[in-house]
Amino acid sequence: MKKNAIYWIVAVFSVALACYTYVYTRNVNQENYTKITKLNKNISKEMKNQKKHLRKKINGYDSSMDIGYPNISNYKRKDVYLLVSSHDQRVYVMNRKNILYTMYAAVGKAPKKQKFGCNGVTVGKAKLENHRGNSFYDDTREFGGLYWTGFKDKGYCHFQSLPINSSKKINKKDIKLLGNKKNKKIRSFGSVFLTVADAKWIEENMPAKTKVYVYDSNLDPISYWINENTKNVR
Repeated sequence: MKKNAIYWIVAVFSVALACYTYVYTRNVNQENYTKITKLNKNISKEMKNQKKHLRKKINGYDSSMDIGYPNISNYKRKDVYLLVSSHDQRVYVMNRKNILYTMYAAVGKAPKKQKFGCNGVTVGKAKLENHRGNSFYDDTREFGGLYWTGFKDKGYCHFQSLPINSSKKINKKDIKLLGNKKNKKIRSFGSVFLTVADAKWIEENMPAKTKVYVYDSNLDPISYWINENTKNVR
């Protein structure tokens, strides 16, 4: 009799535990589904808002958006970073999982076997350097830029304006490169091309040690940040 009672107790406990586990798992899954749905809606809303303010016509000199640049001093320095999407041909100024500003860009890709920053920009992580300046021009390569800011290899990899000629004028034929997802080959020499205004803002406002992330997937910038920093998502 005692053994039968024990069996019944164990059986009842097992059923109760199974029921609890089912209900708990269902609630957790529902909660996660709700969070993901809400997050996707927020991402879609923020991406649409950014797109709404992007200029439809780019002249190579003006800012990418028709709104002012963000005031970086309003945010914790460690939480602000630059996200370079070679897939979307964009540079995003980010504050954790929030997009502060979107810039049209032309990102040159390096051959698969080459290291980060050699003759192009490859996927990786880096930081802005103190190597920066208002302009440069290399006669041997007939290549230069305005407002450059290094992020690897002592300025070899850097953000800059569209290429300039010896008269410090941007080459108008290169304007079509900005934001163009169909770009296949860009003569970048390790540069991320921007409009003059955007390049100037980075050079003058983004301090050394600001984190730079380069990625080449079809993820939107917010989803990329979440994937890279899952433990920090609030």
